[in-house]
Amino acid sequence: MPAKTFIDRPDLLDSESPPGLRVVQLTADADHPFCHVYMEAQVFSSDSQRFLIRRSRMAHNHTLNDPDYQYHLCDLDAQEISPLTNELNVCAPSFSPDDQWVYYLTDDAQSGGAVALRRVRPDGTGRETLRVYDQPLSGADVPLRLIYPLSTMSSDGRYLVTGAGVGVERDPWGIVRFDLATGEAMVIWRDPFIRNSHPQYCRSHDPQRRRDLLIQRTTASSGTRPRVRRSPTATTPAERTSTSSATMAVTSGRCRGVVTGPSTARAISAGEGAAAGPSPAR
Repeated sequence: MPAKTFIDRPDLLDSESPPGLRVVQLTADADHPFCHVYMEAQVFSSDSQRFLIRRSRMAHNHTLNDPDYQYHLCDLDAQEISPLTNELNVCAPSFSPDDQWVYYLTDDAQSGGAVALRRVRPDGTGRETLRVYDQPLSGADVPLRLIYPLSTMSSDGRYLVTGAGVGVERDPWGIVRFDLATGEAMVIWRDPFIRNSHPQYCRSHDPQRRRDLLIQRTTASSGTRPRVRRSPTATTPAERTSTSSATMAVTSGRCRGVVTGPSTARAISAGEGAAAGPSPAR
């Protein structure tokens, strides 16, 4: 049932606060703290009046098979918070662009089960499992496991992308694309340095640009100078590897980037015809 938990907090305002500013506390359950889902993911409805938040005994982490670790829907107009998921090991949620569905994954692979793709209406109805992935995908060595907590969805609502464990030893991590129309999934990129991938689809509706993905690639190297490797086509990555972060876009074979921080970002094409397999040799 929805809970009306909003609390006005005028005590957090001061004489320098802009006129008309309102601060509201959304939750007040000391036994089950809530935490935001990173806003780079599609956790807001298209009108920004509803968004997903996460409940758990631990705000930023969770224990395997913790029934309290769930996603809830916060409705700003109604000033209500409603439970949305009810399965164990939920992760990687995204609002569909038409606001009709919230897609997410459940990762039971660490407890003897498998990863499943699921969806539910924002009002909690229509819950269904679209596909269970208990065999290695195309481009993977092992069945999916260790699903990344964030996902991203293409602007046309066709694809959901997240990171996952897809291999062993020195090449364990991959970027996985789920076709929401068919349930088919494939590994579109592999790299040992993308465990913390923060995937983000381009929000453009242009047929070519909407296929582009921004991926964070984190390395532990130090004392190296940035080096840029430009891709010959729009379907292979452009890369900058150093102790800094390069934000890049690949469009029609061109790349552009700026160094901004302590890791690496990579852009790849993830639409129709994207190739799976390891990253190019360095």
